[in-house]
Amino acid sequence: MKALLSIYLTREFKNFLLAGGAAAAANFGSRFVFDLWLEYLPSVVAAYGVGLATAFLLNRLFVFPPSGKGLRRELAWFAFFNALAFPVTLGAALFLHSHLFGHFLPDAASKALAHGVGIILPVVVNFAAHKFITFRPAGEPPR
Repeated sequence: MKALLSIYLTREFKNFLLAGGAAAAANFGSRFVFDLWLEYLPSVVAAYGVGLATAFLLNRLFVFPPSGKGLRRELAWFAFFNALAFPVTLGAALFLHSHLFGHFLPDAASKALAHGVGIILPVVVNFAAHKFITFRPAGEPPR
């Protein structure tokens, strides 16, 4: 347990949360813009792309030290782990809206809350994946 806490009780994780918060805000806010032209599901998908791009840039610039692996390799790993997390985000957004929040909240509030919860769910796992794989310095053995 102590080893696990040592991963998350760090300045790096705090910065990851700040970067993730900014990316989540970009994701969340852009969905309302996409809603002007798209239905809910495509809006969530498009907004996820905005959040993904924002998160990658902020993490690469402000959270993790340079890995020396190059932009394409980091981006590939980042996209891979976020692609694994996407069904969690999308599933939660759809499920919570249609089976929970939609029963007692107005439609717009239900969608907003469901989408927000979906964005938050993968944070802890993604941090570990990005720390130990995506942005791990080149040549450093995996932990």
